[in-house]
Formats: sequence, structure tokens, C-alpha cells
Amino acid sequence: MRKSIIIIASLLLLTCCGEDMGLIDVTLDFYPADKVPAGIFAWPHKTYIFSGNKCSKVMDTPSERELADLPVRKKSSISSLIVENAAAFDITPDNEGFAKDLLCIECLDHSSPAYFAQSESDVKDYTARMKTVPLTMAIGLDTKNSPDEMVSVSLTLKKAPRKLLLHSNEAIDNGSVVLSVRKGENREYHVLAYQADSLYLGFVRRDGSSIEVAVAAPKGMCPGAEIGLDFDYSRYETESIIVLNCSVDGKESTSEEIKCLLPKLNRHYEVYVYRNDAWEYLDVHDALVSDASKHYFQWKDWDNSLHYRDTMSFCLFTDSFDNPVKIRVKKKASWSNVIIRPNPYGITPKDCGDGVIEFEIPSYEKRRISIEFDGDRYHNLFLLGNKPDLDAPKPGDPGVIYYGPGEHNPSNVNVGPGQTLYVAEGAILYSKVRITGSGAKIAGRGIISGERLKHWGDDQYSWGDILVDINNGKSFYDNVTIEGVTFIDSPAWCLRMLRCTNSRIENINMIHWILNGDGIDICNSDNIEIKDCFLRAYDDCISLKSIYEEGIKVHDIKISDCTIWADLARGIVVGPESGNTACSDGGITDVVVDNCIFLEHASYTSGSNVRAALSVMQFRNWDNYGSAFPIRDITFKNLYFDDLNPAGTHIYVYQSSSQDTGSQISNIRFENIQVNYKRKPSRAVFTLETGQNNNLQGLNFKNFTINGERVLSAGDQFKISGNASEVQFE
Repeated sequence: MRKSIIIIASLLLLTCCGEDMGLIDVTLDFYPADKVPAGIFAWPHKTYIFSGNKCSKVMDTPSERELADLPVRKKSSISSLIVENAAAFDITPDNEGFAKDLLCIECLDHSSPAYFAQSESDVKDYTARMKTVPLTMAIGLDTKNSPDEMVSVSLTLKKAPRKLLLHSNEAIDNGSVVLSVRKGENREYHVLAYQADSLYLGFVRRDGSSIEVAVAAPKGMCPGAEIGLDFDYSRYETESIIVLNCSVDGKESTSEEIKCLLPKLNRHYEVYVYRNDAWEYLDVHDALVSDASKHYFQWKDWDNSLHYRDTMSFCLFTDSFDNPVKIRVKKKASWSNVIIRPNPYGITPKDCGDGVIEFEIPSYEKRRISIEFDGDRYHNLFLLGNKPDLDAPKPGDPGVIYYGPGEHNPSNVNVGPGQTLYVAEGAILYSKVRITGSGAKIAGRGIISGERLKHWGDDQYSWGDILVDINNGKSFYDNVTIEGVTFIDSPAWCLRMLRCTNSRIENINMIHWILNGDGIDICNSDNIEIKDCFLRAYDDCISLKSIYEEGIKVHDIKISDCTIWADLARGIVVGPESGNTACSDGGITDVVVDNCIFLEHASYTSGSNVRAALSVMQFRNWDNYGSAFPIRDITFKNLYFDDLNPAGTHIYVYQSSSQDTGSQISNIRFENIQVNYKRKPSRAVFTLETGQNNNLQGLNFKNFTINGERVLSAGDQFKISGNASEVQFE
């Protein structure tokens, strides 16, 4: 770096006016000594004389030694501007026709000269020693080992001074200053000096997109400092790390190394969001899913050692959603057509060529979507938006277990009474979680993943850990909250809520591939709300169960505004476990499922192995004796089935025939149900089958449509069999 103190600047200058004043013999002193560029006395000088804040005289000399006596009054301000080369000036008067004499950053490039200045309010003698100090600091940018895809790097200084009053050295404008250097170049910039807390680095790729990373600013940023920033990409290809070597004034003792971890490039997709007039790169993750058509090949391959599973991708991002959000997606393999579901959202992508599509997410309510190329739902992309968490706690807050951006690998996490587990945006927590008390909470915008937990099982069931287990004891927990986070790859059930009351699960995402990988299991609990969730599971996405020997009821459950994707078993199922008359109590009552969208079901139904996107299933908890307790007062309303796989099943109500006489299902209501498909399903849209010697009483259909046509009676698409009474169509 060149030994000089320089700024990107322009000088707004109008020819100064005013009467000449007394001559003063002026001597310039430069401070501090270690910041003085070599040969500065021989540089051209400009000296400004101020009366108040108005410039009255400007003097140019080819060097400091030839500086003439200055005509000043005793009450004056003097500023000295020392230049190595001629600078470009803009002349801009103020409202009174005088120049305000601003030093600005707009018009001078990186080769501009150094600036020193001094202010005096009272000249007491006919000789004056001017103490000139640097106004600027130098920043050098250099790149090394840049890959082809990286074309430049930018440095943004936020809240940096952009304009300076010469007569007082006062900064009157703070904004963003952007410096950049192209691949293989090195460049020196000069900015008005200030101490920054953070540097904002933008790594610009060949397609014009950029990845912004914030890092702590090096110590020593001050007037006259020389900051060297060397970007080394040698670890980028293998570790997604760019090493930033920072030096101050060329001294090794003040140098430091900063590792910039960039989002790993996904093998399948690139995703960008348009912000601040630029395309911002978003991190894309992969997740395993299981194709139902391959069930008997992959069923017992608990750890995916045979690699039968498929890989889909997902992208998390946050936005205020105050306006439509513009998205760009590139699929790295060739494709012919693409759709974005749910179809009711009406999001139509634009084909931009080279594998790229662009579209807008119109509102927060439509922020979670599936992007499917050539009809492939097992290698698709989920785009899962959210709003920033304005109530996020801080590390160290009382009662908070906090995990910030990056990867974390504790063996387990226990959340006690009144505690909050917070997984921040950009964080991945590889751990099982146990909630052990009332008032506990899991929140954040990050990921809780079971990918690194043991996946194993026997000939029928997986025996891995439940990823998030709430209450494995006997007492009831009150006011448990799960919100905002994304759950990936549980080794068994993902989220079990057992013996809970007055609790809430809201605004979460789930993706699971393993058999017995239920999404949410509500067991022996009451007053539970599941709201605004996006769930994809190979087994049940949401299951309401009255289980275990105590036979406690499941009641007062509300499920609303959820998007459901069931690859094999069931999307939302009331049951199948419904208690047993051998216990003191049990059953499932008072359930409302409202305003949900079903995106997929791709399996078949055989015998008692009932599978469907939406189902009511009544089984007693043991096979050798007893009957199930009632399932009653269940309402399904405002539901949309969006072009499910024709091999799948939409709705199935099933009552097991293996239980003793007396089991009952009653008062099941379907209201405002829309089934829409492009490919005709291979089985009936709705099937009801009751158990021998048991009954279903009260089944009501109001405004149930299939491809826009209202269903008013049973038929080929609407099968009702067994002991069912009081069946009504409206």
C-alpha cells in the first residue's frame, strides 16, 4: 500500500469572496508524526481562510515551503488542504451565493491525494503554527486464488461520514460507502476516517448475484490509518470459507485473520431474493424423502445405507413481506416445465432461460411453496419464508438456551420449566431435545436436525430417538410453546406432545423420510392448537392419539392454516389409537381442522392398513380384548386437496372390525371441501368403512366439491359401506 493518507472525495467549492485581512506568518506542523507521508512538504497546498463558516480566501502554493503570508483576522478559522495531485472540484453555492466548502466522497477516485486540515477560532499573534491532522484513512483491497465464479468483492462501510465541513472538520452526512475490487486486482481507497463496528462484505458472482457477510471491523481504524484487506479464496471450494487477512499500518503485530463462512453451494438449486436493487444469494439445504412406490425396497433400510431415498431441497429465508417478494431460482439439471404449488396461490413462474425462473410471492400468507420441475415431487424445492423474529432473545438472557448462527452438536438439550430453547436464524442444532416442565418454549428461525442421530430399527419399527419429546412422565405440562423453527430428519417420531394442556405449535416446518417418522403426535392432551405449519412426512404428519394404559382423552384440538404433504401414511389423522374400554377413560373428541391445504398423498390402502391424506381411524389400543372409546364431534372445514398423486387417497374414515362390539364414531362433519385434480385418482375420493358390530352415526357433507362439481350422494367417487346412519349431503 502507498504511504499516504487519502480519500475518495470531491470538494464543493465556490470562489471565496471577502476583503483581505492582515498578513499572518503561518507555519504548518503535521501530526501525528507516524502518520505523515514522506515528502509531504513538497506537495501542493491549498489553504482556506474562513470568517465564521464562510470562505473568504483560498491560496494555492506548489509546496508548503512556498506558502506565502496569509491575510487573516484575529478571529478566523484556517484549514489547510494538502494535495499530491490536482483534485477534481465541483462548484456548488449555498442559498446566499457562498460556498459551504464541503469535502465530499462522490467525485474523487482511489488515486486522489491526501488531506490534512486544521481549525482555529482565534489567531492571537502575527505568526501562527497550524497543527494539521489527517482527515482520512486508506483501505487497500486485494484478492487471491479467486475461482472463476467469483468476479469481485465489495466492502460496504455503513454509517460512514460522506461529507465534511472544511472550516470545522464536522461530518454532516452519514451513509454507506461501497468499495470494490475485481478478481486478481488490488486497489487502494481512501475514506473519511471513522471507527466502524462491522464490515459488510459482498462476494459478487458471475451471474450478478452477491452473498453478503458481516464481520467485525479490525481494530485501529482511525485518521491516518492504513488498513489492508486481503481476500484468500483457497479454502472456498472445499469448505465454503474465505479467509480475510487484515493488517493495520502494515504491522504484523496488528494483523488478524477472519474466516468468512459463506453458504454452501447446493448441488441442485440456486435461490436468490431481490433486495436493495441486487440479487441476494440464499442458502439451500438438502433433505431426504421417501417415494411411496419404493416402499418395500426401502422400508427396513433405517439408516439409508442402501441409498434408496430421494433428495429434495429446501430454502429458508426471512422478509417483512410488506411488499411482494421477488425470487429467482436456478435448477442445475435440465428441465422442460415447472409449476409452483399450492395452485390456489396463483404464482406463475417466468422462464428466464439457462435453467432460471423468476416469480413473486405476493403475501406472507403465501410464503411457503413447492417448486416442481417436470412433475418431480421427490427432487423438488420447498421455499419456506418467514418474518424476522422481532421478539428474539439475546445470548445470556435469563432462562434462555441460545444457539446462534452456525452448527451445534450437543448430545442432547433439556428445556426445563419456564425455559426457552432459542435456535437463531442461520443456526443448525444437531441434537435431540427434551422438554421437562410447564411454560417451556422452543423458538427461533433456525433448524433442529436429527441427521446426526442414530437411525435404527427392527423388522417392523424404527427405534431411534424422538427428536423433540415433550413430557415422558405422568404429570400434565401446561403452556408449552413450539414456534418458528424447522425440523429435519427425525430418527423416529419428530414432535411428541404427551399429557399437555393449553399448549401451542405454530409456524413451524418439518421434513422427514423414515418409516415411523410422524410429524406431530398429540397424545392424551387437551386444549392444543396447531397453526400455520408446513409438514412433509413419510408417516403421519399430524396424528391425534389416545394411548397408553391410563386412557386419557384427547379433546379440544384445533388444527388450522397448515400445509400438509404425506408421502406414505396419512396427512392429518384423528386416531388411530383411541383408548380402550379396559381403561378408565379415553377416546378423541371435539376436534376442528380448518383452512388447510393438502399437497400430496401417494400411497395405497390395503385391508386395515388405511392410508389417506385426511382420515379418521378408530382402533383399540390392544388387539386381544376390549373396544375403542368413542371418536365424536369432529369438524373438517375449508380444506383444499391440490392435485394429489393419482395413486394416493384423499379421505378415508375407517373403523376397525377387530375390536369388540360397541365402538362408535359419531358426528363427523365435512364443510366447504374442495378436491381438485388433473389426473383422475385410481380410487374413490372419499371412502367410509365401519367395523363389524360397530357403527358410525352422523356424517354430514356440506358444499363438498370434486373439480368444482358438488357431491350430493354416494357414488363411484364417494363410497360409503358398513353400519353407517344419519348420512346427509347438502
